[in-house]
Amino acid sequence: MKSKIERVDDIPLLIAEFEKSGLSELLEQHFPDHGNWQGTNGGKVTVGFLTYILSCSDHRISHVETWATQQILTLGYCLGEADLRVKDFTDDKLTNLLERFSNESAWAAFEHAHNRRLINVYQLSVQEEPIRLDAMITQSHRSASGEFQYGHSK
Repeated sequence: MKSKIERVDDIPLLIAEFEKSGLSELLEQHFPDHGNWQGTNGGKVTVGFLTYILSCSDHRISHVETWATQQILTLGYCLGEADLRVKDFTDDKLTNLLERFSNESAWAAFEHAHNRRLINVYQLSVQEEPIRLDAMITQSHRSASGEFQYGHSK
């Protein structure tokens, strides 16, 4: 039996946060895969790409395939895709996804649906009970230098 060691880093956390909002399902709903699309669906590939962007602080699509090669087992497990392949993250596939997302009307509908899952709006009555945003004063046992200074700049 051959074993492979992968660095997990922040990949499970990032993918879990994306999945909490139903990102991959919404992407599939608003930007469905073309009939000739092969492999993992575009929603899950996009979540993998966004995970790369946030994990590596790099938005270049040319490096995603190399990164996915090093993380393929972790990505497959976290995305729930046992058949995930490195070729699902080629720069050609990612370019096709980005072109799909350039449809302004589909993007507006997706954004509206996604924001409904992310943003909570509360009707607060300020006349009945005011909302206070007071500054809190605390003591700190640090030397006065850098960001922790005396005077008006504190």
